Amino acid sequence: MAFLEMKNIAVMYQKGQRILENFNLQVERGTFLSLLGPSGCGKTTTLRTIAGFLAIQEGELLINGKLYNRVPTHRRNLGVVFQNYALFPHLSVFDNVAFGLKMRKVEPSERKKRVMKAIEIVGLKGFEERLPSRLSGGQQQRVGIARAVVIEPDVLLMDEPLSNLDANLRLEMRAEIRRIQKEIGITTIYVTHDQSEAIAMSDRVALLNSGRIEQLGMPQEIFYSPGTSFVAKFMGFQEIANGTVREITGGKCFVNTGETSLEVRSSSEISRGCKAVVFGRQKNLNLLKERSDNSLKGLVKAKIFQGDSVLYIVELGDQIQINSEVSVEQALWNEGDTVFIAIDRNLSIAFKREERKWTNFKSI
Repeated sequence: MAFLEMKNIAVMYQKGQRILENFNLQVERGTFLSLLGPSGCGKTTTLRTIAGFLAIQEGELLINGKLYNRVPTHRRNLGVVFQNYALFPHLSVFDNVAFGLKMRKVEPSERKKRVMKAIEIVGLKGFEERLPSRLSGGQQQRVGIARAVVIEPDVLLMDEPLSNLDANLRLEMRAEIRRIQKEIGITTIYVTHDQSEAIAMSDRVALLNSGRIEQLGMPQEIFYSPGTSFVAKFMGFQEIANGTVREITGGKCFVNTGETSLEVRSSSEISRGCKAVVFGRQKNLNLLKERSDNSLKGLVKAKIFQGDSVLYIVELGDQIQINSEVSVEQALWNEGDTVFIAIDRNLSIAFKREERKWTNFKSI
């Protein structure tokens, strides 16, 4: 049995408007799980339900075999790290970290011992007497983490804790959060909308879509082997061709595009004769001077210098435009030039064509 289980959970904010319905999730002890997805998909709702901030209408929430549906928030042994730090401005680092232990009436000598250990774990030894106003954003978030873990919670919940930090500090704090989680071995559920953050930090990733889990798996699975076209699009794949599946063999399929036949990986929803859309990543779409096997003809619409690389926007027909990123040395084409796009057989994948408009997700 999993350490944390959500069984057929239903949650609503307003009467008759369910955000989660028949929601199921299992998390093993000591796992770092990221809840990933676009705004409004239900990831923060899931976290708030576990924390007890939202009431469960249907289903069961179990932690270590105990039913938590009616356990009030203050009686759940959970650590929560918020996006906005939520530190007490008039309390020192030591007193902020000690607050939860004080509320639990932990004996002073034990309290001091645990607080000092937590402060050391997050790398703030020597900062015990400082007020939050004298700390950087990253240091304040470390205090928030120390305060959450010092109570020795069953589960650590983190709601986009890095979103208020600048890019360089986010990268540093990613590594720190992962180090801390591994060091103390705590079961962690981490909410983020950032694909690269989830991939870099997690043991498992649950990608949510409209209040349900679209795919749950290891980061490598989610990144390289999306199970649905929604997952592919969110994880940075782009639509490169439409066509009809001519043949399926050995995990590969051949898609007739009208211009040519492309050999790509086959998803589980593909069948012979069905309408298909082929997806690929911009870093795996190479530009060629002449047509080669498994390639498409295109027209360069824009050439964008990015410092150590050049981004080409290429029109392929069917109103499809794709991005292809190449090194500066390989940037041989200009706007208006005809090019050919090499389609990698192993890194491109076909899904059944769905008649709907795509949301434009930020790619990684």
